[in-house]
Order: sequence, then structure tokens, then C-alpha cells
Amino acid sequence: MFSGGKRGDVCIFDVRQNALIQCLPVHTAAITCMAVSDLEGYLVTGSSEGEIKVLDLTSMDELAVYVNQHAKSRLFRHDGGVTDLCVKPGGILFSSGADGSIRSRTLP
Repeated sequence: MFSGGKRGDVCIFDVRQNALIQCLPVHTAAITCMAVSDLEGYLVTGSSEGEIKVLDLTSMDELAVYVNQHAKSRLFRHDGGVTDLCVKPGGILFSSGADGSIRSRTLP
């Protein structure tokens, strides 16, 4: 099981053993949403700053970064960022955000 934290960490849990396996720093801001694609082997995370990261599900290596995807800017800070992620078969990623847009892209 994966969880995303307000400090930008992704934590991996083994629910059968009831144990924390590992926590990784992924974003510099809060993780607001995540999506898992078993078929393509991706974990995709979205942050409150509007950044989307694609990680390899087994190695947790960073495969792609999309910056300023859904950043709703205020004078000196971002507000809201990425609100939802969905990975469809074939590696198509849909994302929505605080800026009111929905975007799609093909993952690597």
C-alpha cells in the first residue's frame, strides 16, 4: 500500500505484516493525489504545487516529471495544484487541478 504525505513523502506499507517498508522524498510540497497502474508498472503522484511525477512501481525510480501542470497561482504561492489522477490502459494519464483544467498525456 502507498500513502502520500503533506511533506511530499511517499510511504510504502506491507499491510500483511502491518509494517512500514520505506518512505521516500518525492515532492517538496504536499502530495494531494496518487494513482497506480499495475499494467504499466507506474505510481503517479500529484502535488499541491501542480507537479506530477511518474515513478517505476518496483524500483521507485523517477521516470518523468511534469512541472506547473495545475498550479493555481496566487501572488507568492501556489494554491491547490493537482487534485486527481487517473491512469488508463495504454499508459494514458488524465489529471485535473485547481486551475480548473483536465489534461491528458501519454506516459513514458
